[in-house]
This record gives sequence, C-alpha cells and structure tokens, in this order.
Amino acid sequence: MKKQVLAVAALAVVAAFAPTTSHAQTTTKAEVPFAFQAGDRTMAPGKYEIRRLQIGNGNEQLIQESGTTNRMYLSAKFAEQDLSGGEARLVFHCYNHDCFLAQVWNGYGLGWTLFESSREKELAQNSANIQLAVVTVPLTRKA
Repeated sequence: MKKQVLAVAALAVVAAFAPTTSHAQTTTKAEVPFAFQAGDRTMAPGKYEIRRLQIGNGNEQLIQESGTTNRMYLSAKFAEQDLSGGEARLVFHCYNHDCFLAQVWNGYGLGWTLFESSREKELAQNSANIQLAVVTVPLTRKA
C-alpha cells in the first residue's frame, strides 16, 4: 500500500512538471537605441535577448545584454492575449528622457506586462508636468 501511494505521488509530481518542460524555449532579440530602465536597473542602449523563464507560473522574464553577463530578472503578469498574433515587440513607457520597459510580446499572441518600478510610479504621478510616450521596438524570434 505504501509503495502504491509513493508511486502515485511520484507520478503526480512528474505530471505537474511535464507541461513546463515540453514547451520550447523562445528567445527574442531586440536592438534598443536608447537607455532604459528594467525593474530598478538602468540598461544601456544595445542588443538584448529576452526570454520567458519556465519556472513557477512562467511570468518571469530574463533580459540580457547580448554578449555580456549584464542581465535582469523581471516579474511580470500575463497581458491580455493578442488574438491577431501580433509582432514580437518590446513596449516602453517614456517620460521625457526616462524610458521604462513596460511590456514584452513574444509574437505568438502572448504578452507580459512588467510591474512598474518606484521611479516610474513617481513620474506617472507627476504626469501633469511630464508627457508619456509609448515606444515600440520590434523583436526577432529565435526558437
């Protein structure tokens, strides 16, 4: 009886992880021509790779400057699905000269909205003096 319980428990654990390991890892690449903030870190202009991490609920995003170890792990929430499929893209919120990574879209109709940093929240509250521009940077998909 004890062996049967352990076997069922082991099977349940394997079944719980099977969906996350069966998905292909998709990396998207972008060249961002301006400095921006990702989370609470300022990232320099350059080429970046972005991928969704297959851990937890799958809402963690990793953004890494190509060819370097400069990386940032970002928490996000699933955005409303783009039924048209849409293009892979990064969406930035820019307040005057301060730009913040706001969304990541994978090109398969799925997107994630990043949580606002304390600096972006501060600028958004003072929006009477600051204009918001939404800037979109196309991504290249690579499976």
